[in-house]
Amino acid sequence: MSEYRIFVALFVPAFRAAGDVTATLSVKPQLGGDGFPVAAAGDVACAPANHFGIIGSFRSAIEKNAYLYPTYDKPSNYSFNNKSIQLNSQRIEVGGGYFTGFGSRGIFEAFAGYGNGVAVGRSFFSTHYNRFFLQPEAGYKGRVVSVMGGFRVAMQHYYDFESPDSTLRYKINFDRNGNGTGVDFLSETFVFVEPFVNAEVGVDHFFFNLQLGFTAQTGKYATITSDFPVYCSVGISYHLKAMEKRRSKRQPLHSK
Repeated sequence: MSEYRIFVALFVPAFRAAGDVTATLSVKPQLGGDGFPVAAAGDVACAPANHFGIIGSFRSAIEKNAYLYPTYDKPSNYSFNNKSIQLNSQRIEVGGGYFTGFGSRGIFEAFAGYGNGVAVGRSFFSTHYNRFFLQPEAGYKGRVVSVMGGFRVAMQHYYDFESPDSTLRYKINFDRNGNGTGVDFLSETFVFVEPFVNAEVGVDHFFFNLQLGFTAQTGKYATITSDFPVYCSVGISYHLKAMEKRRSKRQPLHSK
C-alpha cells in the first residue's frame, strides 16, 4: 500500500535559550496525477526552561494521488488488482525534549513525541493511526543563515480500519512476487528512518525555510511508503529569541 506516510517537512525549532519561540508554515509539492498540488504543515514550539523545549505540529495531505497496492514496482507492471485512489490524511503531533548550545552558534537538540492521525482513501477505506518518534538534530544558527541536519525514527501503527471490502486489510501486505501474505496490516508496526537537512535564510524574526529529506522503511512485509520517498519543502519560519524579549521589556516608554 503506497502513500500512507505523509511526506511533509519535519519541525526544527533550533532553540538556544529558555524563552525562545519558533513557528513554521511549510508546503511540499505532491507529485503525479491530478490531485491537490501541495501538502501543508504548521508547527509551533517554545522553550519554557533552559534545555527543555515543547513542540506541536499539524500535517495534512489533500487529494493525494496514490496506489492502494502493490508498492514494490510501478503499478502498470502488475497484472493484479491495482487501485488508484485519492488519499486525504491529517495528523497532529506533540512532543518535548532537550536542547543545548555549543560554541558561539552551534545547536544540538533531541525531541521525542506522539502523533495521532486519520487517513481516508476515498470510496475504499478509512483508518486511524498512532505514531511515536525520536528526532535528534544539530547544526549552525547564525543571524542570517542557519543549517541543521538530523533524522527521525518513527513507529506507526494503524487501527479502526473500515472498508467496504472486508478482505482489504489482508491484501495490503503483498510480497515482491505479487503474492498476498494474508497478514492483517493492523497487526504490524511500521518503522521509518527519516534523515533531513533544513536551511533557513532571513533577517530579524522571519526566515525563508528549505528542507530536503527522504524516508526509508524497515519491515518484514510490504512497504507503505511511496516508490519515490524523497521530499523537498519550502516555508516561512518565525523566531523570537529570549534575549530579544528581555530587551523589549527594558526599553523605556516615551510619552508624547
